[in-house]
Amino acid sequence: MGDGPAESFSTRLARRRWLFVSARNSAFTYGGKAVAVKQVGRETGVRYVLDGSVRRSGQRLRISAGASDTHSGRQIWA
Repeated sequence: MGDGPAESFSTRLARRRWLFVSARNSAFTYGGKAVAVKQVGRETGVRYVLDGSVRRSGQRLRISAGASDTHSGRQIWA
């Protein structure tokens, strides 16, 4: 995801008291790199990782997002 949308999304998620959201700087460390989800979990202590992208095609904007479980490495939502 682009930095702006990712930061906005993280801020909104962090408002949920029942949800632990890692610090913005921790998440952006992995931006643009091919890193295994399990490795991110080990290094940050998080259970789930969100990823996504923002693409423009003419007048259209395409946003995709997914969530993966760091214990199994499997995508659980898209």
